[in-house]
Amino acid sequence: MDCRFLVLIDATDAPSPTSLRLAAHVAQAGGTVIPLGRRAWLAVGGPRPPSVRRFGDWIVVGETAPTGITHALRSPTPQELVDDYWGRYIALHLDETDHPCGVLRDPSGALECVIWRENDAAVLASESPDWLLAAMRPSVNIDYDGVGRVLRNPLAAWDRLLLTGAESVLPGTYQALRSVSAPQVLWSPLDWARRRLDLSIKDKKAALRDAVDHAVQGLAREDTAIACEISGGLDSSLVATSLVSQGQTVGAWLNTYGADIESDERHYAAALADRLGVTVTSLPRREGGFTRTALRAISQGPRPGYNGIDFLHDQDAAVIWRTQQIKRVFTGKGGDTVLISSFDERVFADLYKARGAAALFAPSLPRIARRTGRSVWAIVAETLRGADAVRIRPGSNLLSPDLPVGDVHPWLAGDEFGPGKRDQIAGVVDGLCFSAPSFQTEVVDMVHPLLARPVVELCLQLTTTDLTLGRSDRRLARDAFADRLPPEIRDRRSKGDHTAFFGRMIASSLEVLRPLLLEGRLAKAGLIDRAGCEAALQLDDLIWRGRYGELLNLIIMEAWTSTWEDRLAALRQN
Repeated sequence: MDCRFLVLIDATDAPSPTSLRLAAHVAQAGGTVIPLGRRAWLAVGGPRPPSVRRFGDWIVVGETAPTGITHALRSPTPQELVDDYWGRYIALHLDETDHPCGVLRDPSGALECVIWRENDAAVLASESPDWLLAAMRPSVNIDYDGVGRVLRNPLAAWDRLLLTGAESVLPGTYQALRSVSAPQVLWSPLDWARRRLDLSIKDKKAALRDAVDHAVQGLAREDTAIACEISGGLDSSLVATSLVSQGQTVGAWLNTYGADIESDERHYAAALADRLGVTVTSLPRREGGFTRTALRAISQGPRPGYNGIDFLHDQDAAVIWRTQQIKRVFTGKGGDTVLISSFDERVFADLYKARGAAALFAPSLPRIARRTGRSVWAIVAETLRGADAVRIRPGSNLLSPDLPVGDVHPWLAGDEFGPGKRDQIAGVVDGLCFSAPSFQTEVVDMVHPLLARPVVELCLQLTTTDLTLGRSDRRLARDAFADRLPPEIRDRRSKGDHTAFFGRMIASSLEVLRPLLLEGRLAKAGLIDRAGCEAALQLDDLIWRGRYGELLNLIIMEAWTSTWEDRLAALRQN
């Protein structure tokens, strides 16, 4: 069964045709079915089916770890369940007859949860395979206004779905199932960012170290063969050192390197491996181009395929994981934003927002000026103008000028925080992408401890000055883990960069990309500037202007939109 979990809720006591069709497929595919009252059932399956356990009047699907807060209740409220447990789960709330009456999705968003409602039944599912759509026959269309919002800012992809007639339970919310009602927000990074930790610098370092170790320990299941990516950068090194310090058995250590100096970090990975006493496998990043087949494959999910765009590497890594029978892979993703990798004017702007004119005398201001190569007065002037961190790209000539800006994500509502803190919260939103489908997630669970709640909640309570110590990027983390890291990584200031790799990938695929974009669904819907895209898809323009990030966004969105238009058309014909 190529769906990690599926919940079927019939509208009446008699099994609906939808229920019978889905049950037959689940049984044929080898899924495990658990009855829920008289009118519902839960199925789990796939190569790595999630665990299922009863907790009072809840059925928890997935993994939980205690937060340290314990209400000691057999049947907690939705808020108490979120307060007590972090992890990678969804939880079904059962009424007195064991019928599902609500669903909670944990704040990590590691398990997707889409609700499809039809007259005879409702279905909750982690994936949206063809057999599910064929059984449900949902009345669904693509929301092109929503597609336009995502084109303006990809972070909007992790808010509501781009499919009308389907709904997603957002991370950290509880959704009642008996009626279509507004979700109950149980967790938001905004709430944690409003808190402040009154600790000494020494205690903040200790708290960060403990939080990372706690997250790694909670995600390292004893019954699972694990591996770890070590890019050579700071973030993955923190995770790697935590695994080793806790005595976790790691079956493989993988470093991926590119053909460019900026993307070849084997020197740093070797220094880390030597410090930890482990053997690292080096995997060259395979060069190649986009194909319609690959783009369609990464666009099957209910959200655009951002996490699958590096499909050549994902395919190669998946072979290694499958060959070595790895089940779970640890990464350092998310650390750059959560730990604050940008020691620049945004850190000063946050300080100015908190302290006002007193920030002008902070020793961090001249340090930021030296780091960014700008004058103190230029930084102050920009801060006074109120430059924002979460930029919407209003001036792109690849998009239609008529596109509305729209909302980005509920976690980015309001303007109470400075640009550095807003960028950190935006990084938490962006981190939802890393649990989305890819060729790697077909064979392993990809886990990201630096985006786990113990780390995220701590770092949201720390200011950007706390996390940089007013000295350099991720300074608090560097100092907290100084005794575990080799000096080459602890003191490193450069970062790996794969921009050139994606530039070559686009350049080698122009024969595929020109008709894909210029004659595709986005162009027909009037969402892109066709003349601007045609110019950007010329080799000379790619060399001199680049714009790879903008083009990748268009490629991902066109692939998803055209794939889903084809899938929905096939459903209507059948």
